[in-house]
Amino acid sequence: LTNTGNAPLQIKKVTTSCGCTSPSYPKKPIQPQDSAKIKVVYNTRITGHFRKSVTVYSNAPSSPTLLKIKGEVKKKD
Repeated sequence: LTNTGNAPLQIKKVTTSCGCTSPSYPKKPIQPQDSAKIKVVYNTRITGHFRKSVTVYSNAPSSPTLLKIKGEVKKKD
């Protein structure tokens, strides 16, 4: 993500739609025009297609922001 505003962006928390995903995010404010990453890890012991929601709460006027991840975990041959 990139802070396109004119004030520091503080991510307050990130939640996921289930316990099979775990987020990590920057705890320090993101300065204007700087970038940072939100990382979401899915539990690959659960095979098949998945779609999960990630909600980002911050000090931005548009908060919260909803993100979606999707993918497929295949059985190892």
